[in-house]
Amino acid sequence: MVFDNTNINTENENNSEFNKSNPHIVISSFIEHIDIDRNDEEYNEDFKGSLVLFIFGFFILITWIINIKYLNSENNKAKILSRVSLVLFLTLISIVSIITWAYGN
Repeated sequence: MVFDNTNINTENENNSEFNKSNPHIVISSFIEHIDIDRNDEEYNEDFKGSLVLFIFGFFILITWIINIKYLNSENNKAKILSRVSLVLFLTLISIVSIITWAYGN
């Protein structure tokens, strides 16, 4: 990996701790300026909403279908709960359909 020192802030060159032979100082100075472009509050709210719908799905089955709105969430936990909700809903519908068909004949 090649690291270009020309884009680093020049304040570091005047700093006594700055040493070009030590890349850890340069990289840590560079990383400090990276901003995270994610709203943490919205990120956590996706998981909370998905979890509530998942739990309520055991009592009110239609909430498992409503939980699919979190399939495209940035939060991985919300995505997983959404997928599990969808699988549980489809499994339940399949079982009910098979039982209804078997006893209907």
